[in-house]
Amino acid sequence: MDVLGHLCQGRRFERDENEANLEEATSAISKSIQLSPADDEVLAKRFWQLGALLVLRFNHTGDPDAIRAAVTAQKKAVELATTAGSQSLPLYLEELGFSGIRLFMRCKVPADLEESISTLERAIELTPVDKTEAEALCSPLGRLGAALLLKHGLTHQLSDIQAAIDARKRVVDLTPESFEAYPARLSLLADALGHRFYKTGKIEDNDLEVAAREQVIEVSLESDPDLWRWYSYLGTTLHDRYVRTEKVEDIRRSIAKYQEAIRIANEDANVLPTLLNRLGHSLELSFLATDNPTEIEEAISAQRRAISMSHESDPNLPMLTHRLATLCKMKFGQTRQLADIHESATVMQRAIKLTPAEDASALGNRLAELASILEAQFVFASGETLDINEEIAAKEKAIANLPPGHITLPRYYRDLALSLNRRFNCAWDWKDIERALDLLEKAQELNGSEDLALHRAILDLLGHCLESKFTATLNIQDIDAAIDAKRRYLECIPEGHPSLGDGLWNLALTLEKHAQLTEELDDIAEAISLAQRSISLMLDTRLASLSRRYIDLGMLFTVKFYKSNNVDDLQDCIDAHVKAVEVLPEGHPDVAAGLLAIGDAHILRLRQTEDVEDIKMAVDRFRSAALLSTGLVWYRLEAARKWAEWANHIDLELSMEGYGKAIELLTMYVGMGQTMARRHENLRSELFDLPLSAAAIAFEGGRVETALEWLEEGRCLTWNQLNDLRTPLDDLLDVDEQLAKQILSVSQSLEVAGSQRDSTVLNVDALQATEVENNDSNLATHHIDLAMEWTRLVDAVRSKPGFEDFLKPTAFSSLIKDLPTSGSVMIINVDHI
Repeated sequence: MDVLGHLCQGRRFERDENEANLEEATSAISKSIQLSPADDEVLAKRFWQLGALLVLRFNHTGDPDAIRAAVTAQKKAVELATTAGSQSLPLYLEELGFSGIRLFMRCKVPADLEESISTLERAIELTPVDKTEAEALCSPLGRLGAALLLKHGLTHQLSDIQAAIDARKRVVDLTPESFEAYPARLSLLADALGHRFYKTGKIEDNDLEVAAREQVIEVSLESDPDLWRWYSYLGTTLHDRYVRTEKVEDIRRSIAKYQEAIRIANEDANVLPTLLNRLGHSLELSFLATDNPTEIEEAISAQRRAISMSHESDPNLPMLTHRLATLCKMKFGQTRQLADIHESATVMQRAIKLTPAEDASALGNRLAELASILEAQFVFASGETLDINEEIAAKEKAIANLPPGHITLPRYYRDLALSLNRRFNCAWDWKDIERALDLLEKAQELNGSEDLALHRAILDLLGHCLESKFTATLNIQDIDAAIDAKRRYLECIPEGHPSLGDGLWNLALTLEKHAQLTEELDDIAEAISLAQRSISLMLDTRLASLSRRYIDLGMLFTVKFYKSNNVDDLQDCIDAHVKAVEVLPEGHPDVAAGLLAIGDAHILRLRQTEDVEDIKMAVDRFRSAALLSTGLVWYRLEAARKWAEWANHIDLELSMEGYGKAIELLTMYVGMGQTMARRHENLRSELFDLPLSAAAIAFEGGRVETALEWLEEGRCLTWNQLNDLRTPLDDLLDVDEQLAKQILSVSQSLEVAGSQRDSTVLNVDALQATEVENNDSNLATHHIDLAMEWTRLVDAVRSKPGFEDFLKPTAFSSLIKDLPTSGSVMIINVDHI
């Protein structure tokens, strides 16, 4: 068999991978070199052919000796071709340069890469530049671009990226748009532009990359097998630009491009899991920016589909499963449905089982995430918090599992600082707050400003930790430092960013605390200005937050009033509280708190003006809040108490009506299943003075029977709280367990649905750890449904024999039925004088 025949054997090996063919061809070429005449041109060709066969062996086996032998043979071919002045010299140089790249990637010797780059540059210099040879020049230029990007990975010099861009741009310029390879070559240029963007952080480079990728799609044929890839690359580039600019238009375009890539890829199981995961990530970012519940649903759907199409052995399956758990937790933050947080916990547990034991970093991260999910699940189900010590221990264990200098350490330091700050606010251990501040300093040093979202989250938490420290020390230097951190946080947020309003709001509340220490109006005036600007930036979908901010704005006007003694500030306070109620849909659980705030503001003005109209307005608002069927029982109870107390100044019957509602709500408040901690809290409160005050008014109005009913109800409630005795719910459990559990479940759901009220929160973009705002129209509807269900269940209980007075005072007739028919009963009631 001649040399050509043996070369054909080598080519057949590429198809059938029969090593015998490759070995025979290599041996034959080596022998032909020994037998060839002393002709440099012929020998150069033989060495080049030998190098090609050795490259085939390397590609098949990965044996570094094979690629070294290939480089040696190709160097000999170049040497002989140079001596002979062969026209094939540029081709031989190019193949030698490409083999040098392979050798570097296998053995990681920088000198091999440098030699490869020099060889490719020489090949380019020797290649004719006329149009007929343009394609011959594109190949070495393309390989040079790849080599220069590899060099940048070693040197981190911007000049290497720029040289790669120049090489790839020259390739694109030399390639006609009609040429089949044009889209792929343009895509490689976009890759190089992307490298420059990651190096410089300049948005102009990202814009150029986006433009190039858009052009790739424009010039591609519908039949291009890589079309799905081009759409995916553009989706990723737009995603990256959104991370830097946070323009919602970019993330929405990213979603559209991923969706098109998925449509084109059809049912290709090899690529769809990756595409679906990327789509889910973009949908998640869009959801965080817009609070659109449809987007979190679509993200979860995409992630589930990605998992369903992945094999159990897929190394990406743990990551895909982890992301699904995270998305379910985010959905729970909006829906407050137990099923969502339960699914999150179940899925995260599966992700942990799938994680290889040797991947300590990922395992630690997922264990910490599971702890957070289980805490959220426990809090929602029971209304109590998990032991903060266990949470901190889990996060410390996660950090211990990370190698020194790991890229995620700043994020973990920040998360641990968050938990330490929480524990400090509970236990007031100075070590916790000092350690939290130290961790945030380390996180800042490790992260710098490289991860902008993390940088902001660190500054945000730093402000909160310093504010926590101030709460304990009342040292003005601590609140000054908190204000400085929050101002720096705001400096990192561009106009139009969804978290700008939250940042302005948090700074406003911190300035209010600073104002408490000074006699100046400047702080409170700036706080009001910031709060008003924050409100103007609120999305229409975040009505609950908008309402709460109007209530807090009213509070700021109250602080201003105490400094200025200007009654006009109280009118501004009232106007803000009225707005807080007006923005909420009917049936929203926060309406009760808003009406209570309006009433309080009128009472404050009454103390200044002594205008009886303020009493009337206050009583009307208190009464409206107390009679609501939705909202936290505590707010409605407080409103009823104030209705009764203040109505006594203008209308005794109206006061009696208020006390009747207050006793009813008090019975509901303390009569359902409660923890011992809540029972002790009740006993320390003024709640149990309420029946005494109510009875005093009833005696004053000549309503002795009603007074006796209220006093007995108060006695029973107090005695049961003191002795942990049976509640009405316990009695119902003995008779109808299912009905008792239903009424307890609805009671807890009503409390949870109405209890999401935090005026100062970590900002929306803080590492996606903050739960998303409730969807207010859905929440209102849900709360109304729960209230109607509560009424139905209570009526069902009262229809049962022996439960006619369930959660209401025992009737006078029942109290006296066992008393003697003659004789006297003396009742002594002591109320506040």
